[in-house]
Amino acid sequence: MSARPFAHGLAKNLIAIAVGLAALSSAHAASQVFFANSTTALTPEQERDAFLLATTAIQTEGFESAPTGRPAGGLAVFNGAGRLTQGANARGNVLQGLPQNGRFNTTPGCNVLTACKWWETAFSFDMTLGAQKSALAFFATDLGDLGGSVSLDFWNDTNKVRSGIAVTQPTVTSGLLFFGFIDDTFTFNRVTVNVQQTNVNPTFFDGIGFDDVMAGVRAPSAGTVPEPASWALVAVSLGLLAGTRRAGNKATPAA
Repeated sequence: MSARPFAHGLAKNLIAIAVGLAALSSAHAASQVFFANSTTALTPEQERDAFLLATTAIQTEGFESAPTGRPAGGLAVFNGAGRLTQGANARGNVLQGLPQNGRFNTTPGCNVLTACKWWETAFSFDMTLGAQKSALAFFATDLGDLGGSVSLDFWNDTNKVRSGIAVTQPTVTSGLLFFGFIDDTFTFNRVTVNVQQTNVNPTFFDGIGFDDVMAGVRAPSAGTVPEPASWALVAVSLGLLAGTRRAGNKATPAA
């Protein structure tokens, strides 16, 4: 094979690779999961920081202003803009106490005398947000040590726009985890946190602590365009392709 056809074919292959990388980058921008626990390279706190860097317009609910105990008829969240509700037979509580190795309460700088609270339940619950969002995250404690699992359903008013986003991972065996989810293909203003139990006896249900629930949207500069390296590869490929065409034109004798 001569040099020109080889270079021409190489340029086409490079363009295909570059387009593929750009498409992958766009797909990555559409949906992204943030997850960390004791088995991952990043700590839950580091993964929270990564989530916050990727988002904006964040609302945070740390339950510090909520009354302790079981709420009657629901719990105001996000400074009163939203509400947390459970079914009639569900038993969830706002608890208060000292942090234990970063577990349970995860709100930095809370006052241990008046705050340092979290939401704990073994049952599903709903949270309305009071605004349209495309990103959600939270800390969870002791998920999976008694076989419980969690998934998320997202709603826009009464329309379910996404369902079954799994929070549990094969490596989750209690302790503290962070989970974040961003998707640019839909917005939501309500989230159902589905808690499934494997035990039949409620005495052995998996009680899970939730804290620092965050809702927001993706930051404009956080992965919404293809990586610069992808565009650089496109430019190099197009330059190579143009060069082979010019060389071909020069080599063609005049009629």
